[in-house]
Amino acid sequence: MVVCRVCDTGTGIPDNQAEKIFEPFFTTKDVGKGTGLGLSISYGIVKECGGSIEAIPNPPHGTCFVLRFPMLDESPGKTPDEARETESADG
Repeated sequence: MVVCRVCDTGTGIPDNQAEKIFEPFFTTKDVGKGTGLGLSISYGIVKECGGSIEAIPNPPHGTCFVLRFPMLDESPGKTPDEARETESADG
């Protein structure tokens, strides 16, 4: 398993909002100041990769997000540059 921890130094997430932060369109921002899609999209991407994401709020000292991903059992495929070179040579 690969674990990545990202922390900020903001005001933290209040307990009464922590359960909602990964819901689409949930935001604490004023109308017109944000859509509330950032964390829900992040959640979806992490889940699509077979991982998990957890928020650990620590008001008033910020929030940490812990992302966990499964390890790959195979070597990585071609890089985008290698793939383009192969396509150009074949074409």
